Amino acid sequence: YNRPNQIKILIESILSQKNIDVNEIEINISDNSENDITKKLIEENYLHQPNIKYYKNEINIGSERNIRRVFSLGNAIYTWLIPDDDKLTYDYSLSEVITQIKNYNQELTFIMVNAKAVYQETNTILAERFNEVNKNIFFEDGKDLLNMITDSDLIGAQRLIIKRSILPHPFEQKHTQDGNVGCMSLALVAAAAGKTLFIGSPLITFEAGDSSPWRRFWPKIFFLD
Repeated sequence: YNRPNQIKILIESILSQKNIDVNEIEINISDNSENDITKKLIEENYLHQPNIKYYKNEINIGSERNIRRVFSLGNAIYTWLIPDDDKLTYDYSLSEVITQIKNYNQELTFIMVNAKAVYQETNTILAERFNEVNKNIFFEDGKDLLNMITDSDLIGAQRLIIKRSILPHPFEQKHTQDGNVGCMSLALVAAAAGKTLFIGSPLITFEAGDSSPWRRFWPKIFFLD
């Protein structure tokens, strides 16, 4: 939101990925800003890329609705939510995710990646790994992943990769009217829906911030059957 310089860093981190087939990915940008600065940046620098699509909301619909709107965009089997102030940590981050999806024959309903946390204003590293687990762990029952992680693991949408087919459709229209239904709670519903994977490598780097908006959803869904 209103961070064109940072979204440029994110996009460049995606375009610099190695060992991937560009036809296997799509980059959908949902612009919730109230000016045309980001629009101009994208149009002048990136729309020549066939796998980059840009969408601008007519009005500011709020961060939560904008995040959920992303699920209605594109045709990919999985959606990786990445806010504009984050970036992929390595040039193999996407390759690792795609490899794991293929290894499990696209049966995973939810993937959580580890993350590197930084305070971007001073470029201070807060954590090389947000979660201490440094290996990949597969869960036949996704609820076991929920039992392994803590509420602190849920502060960032950028760590969540969700299989779109397990979410209600049309996702955006059905849920944007309910302000109590958060993006994170639906991500956990995705985790509880089937097989899941935790990737121990910090494939994403994110700016740490206030986790309180997301923590309130945790008790409502952690013990769902």
